[in-house]
Amino acid sequence: MSEEPVWVAADHVVHFNKRAVGATGEPHLVRDMGAIEAGIDRARNQFAYGETDFAVLAAHMIYGVGKAHGFGQGNKRTAWAAARYFLALNGYTLLYDRDPQQAEAAKLFVAKAVEQLMDDKISFDEVVAIVRDRLVPNPKP
Repeated sequence: MSEEPVWVAADHVVHFNKRAVGATGEPHLVRDMGAIEAGIDRARNQFAYGETDFAVLAAHMIYGVGKAHGFGQGNKRTAWAAARYFLALNGYTLLYDRDPQQAEAAKLFVAKAVEQLMDDKISFDEVVAIVRDRLVPNPKP
């Protein structure tokens, strides 16, 4: 078994939601902390069964947190933030494009893919491929 990844804590996910909904003036409401924790644990459970691909684990984080509907608002945005944080904790980042205008378009594309996954309009494997295509290790200091 590979070395255990660093996992995202539920209080971090709650913080991400506060920031996401606060930025738009929506109310922050934790509807179901157990669902949030179960959503986070989706990736951890996949690792326990042998999954070590960080693109797959990040996609499980997105799917688990987003589909849990643990918050009143901002579940998809929070799921995406949790996945990015999970990747960062484990030494990865997502590279969109070096050109700022192209990077913004790529970020929007990825955000739409997260939304489509939550709405069952694209497959889990498509989201894995989107994450994998942009996943790069952080440079060593």
